[in-house]
Amino acid sequence: MKVANEFTQPISDIGGTYGQISWPGYTHKQLRVEGGRHIGDDLNGPGGGNTDLGVDVFSVANGVVEKVIPWNGKLGYGNHIFIKHELAPYLQKKYNCPVIYSHYAHLDAFRCFEGQEVTKGQVIAKLGHSGTKYAHLHHEIRKPTGEGYEVYPAYKSEEWIDKYYFAPFTFIEENKKEPEQAPTTSPLSTTEASPQ
Repeated sequence: MKVANEFTQPISDIGGTYGQISWPGYTHKQLRVEGGRHIGDDLNGPGGGNTDLGVDVFSVANGVVEKVIPWNGKLGYGNHIFIKHELAPYLQKKYNCPVIYSHYAHLDAFRCFEGQEVTKGQVIAKLGHSGTKYAHLHHEIRKPTGEGYEVYPAYKSEEWIDKYYFAPFTFIEENKKEPEQAPTTSPLSTTEASPQ
């Protein structure tokens, strides 16, 4: 597998109105929900609602598709995908972990399969509204947790969430380009359990 050494946002910069906080080109929400915490980012297209239905969703970095999960018809993640990313040595050192996972939810259609190697920016799905009312991409980046693929840890402690989960938009913006002088120290062991 090619290491993840550079990252890109999971959808094109199409600003929308889904959430209360925006970056240039993106709208997201990062709220506490009924005493819990909204984990990850919700990214939405122009006009809110279903105006972004069917837009391309990209792999944020090189990796391997670990799990493709079809929607079970209930509220929740809907159709969703986990991609495992083996980090480049400088990122292993920076984040003290050999691998991370990117998670893409509420998808309309899959454009990848389990075990497939993907590259940064490759189309992996179409954005949808499975498991929710309006089309948007729910996106997470995290370390292995051992909690499985369907767990949404909104009510875990702040310490637990901060230990395992990154703020996706910020993480990507901070790691868009590999430094010219990346550290050459030995990488961590790449033996990590899957999120199961």
